[in-house]
Amino acid sequence: MSEENEIKIKIVDIKSLSELINLVEETFKINFNTTKKDKDVYYDLPNNYYFNLNHGLRIRNENEIAYKALYYVPERKQNPWFVFEKEYELPISKENLLELFTIANINCDIVLKNSISIDELKEILKKLNFIEHIKINKIRQIAKNEQYELCIDLVENLGLFLEIESHDVEIIVAIQKKLPFRYKEIRHGYPNLYAKEIKKINIPDFKEKFLQNPEWNFLKGQKEIIKELLKKS
Repeated sequence: MSEENEIKIKIVDIKSLSELINLVEETFKINFNTTKKDKDVYYDLPNNYYFNLNHGLRIRNENEIAYKALYYVPERKQNPWFVFEKEYELPISKENLLELFTIANINCDIVLKNSISIDELKEILKKLNFIEHIKINKIRQIAKNEQYELCIDLVENLGLFLEIESHDVEIIVAIQKKLPFRYKEIRHGYPNLYAKEIKKINIPDFKEKFLQNPEWNFLKGQKEIIKELLKKS
């Protein structure tokens, strides 16, 4: 498990993707030579159960399923925030899907096939009372060197964003100081931003909840899983 630090910012005064790319390339003498297009669908129960825990069950590009959650582990002094992600490519096996459901505390009493296609997976989620909660479509441009990685995202309905990622926090701070445009720092991921700005759903004050009780969003068995992962890091 690798350890990374990152910040996400929303670009305020630039609307053109090409203009932003050119400006960042010129400022940092780095080239954006990789492009990714992602179509993400986040599933949840009708009462937004997983969203309210800062967890997410996601199908990406119709070919992979992932379970993702943000935890707060105060014993990790340098960076107490821990992102856990379990991901499988499709078609997914019965064994892998049951493992994912166990991690996510999803009770499945459906008889599963040994190999499960995307359409079959969607039908399984529907039978388990999951609904399409949020859809995020984005185009990501990536530039990186040995010290850091920059990602420019054009997110449908949300706008332009820049992610700065590095092992060294001081490098991130130095890059942020040199940014030649106005921006605002973003504390939430795209699903939460979409929920707030587009669907007008109130977002819980996750940080305050974590500070009051760091273990508030651990589901059954998840704390033990995270402890084992941290031992290996």
